[in-house]
Amino acid sequence: MNVKVLKPCHCIRRFKYDEVFEYYNKEDAFKKAEEIIEVMKTKSCQTHEFFINEKDDGFEISSKVNYKSW
Repeated sequence: MNVKVLKPCHCIRRFKYDEVFEYYNKEDAFKKAEEIIEVMKTKSCQTHEFFINEKDDGFEISSKVNYKSW
């Protein structure tokens, strides 16, 4: 199972989440995806909102501009 960030922004790169993480099971992959989301919510610049999307081979983290931060 993979965890991949789509369109990594500066904050994703700063925390070194711009790579693909591989896990043997779905639970561990989901925990990593949740960890990434939590770090981005608490320690990033808040420019983007992040979402977890389940795919056949794991999870993708997508983002959109957080207009509330403007």
